[in-house]
Amino acid sequence: MNTSEVDETTQIYFESIRGYFLELCDKYEIPKPNIITLSDDGENRTDPPNFLAISVNLQVSSIYQARHLFGHWLGGFHYPPHEDLVANTIANMVDEIENKVVFSSSY
Repeated sequence: MNTSEVDETTQIYFESIRGYFLELCDKYEIPKPNIITLSDDGENRTDPPNFLAISVNLQVSSIYQARHLFGHWLGGFHYPPHEDLVANTIANMVDEIENKVVFSSSY
């Protein structure tokens, strides 16, 4: 997709997804893609360790999209039949870790 054709909302979502994806890579010490781009065909594509194409879906939160892509990145694939199952499982695990409530006692 030609970046001059991208509307502002799509660009903002793309940047948000990319930013959170990179934060996840840093947090879990996972190598980052050399190239991160907006998908030109409406499909997410991963090719670790080199390439990530992000398809923006304005109906889904950018945080979820980043976690889902992170799952694909960790799984190292984006092909049927179980790619979304693996990616969603990893995305849910990241969500659980990040939303874990920890209570400390002062004994």
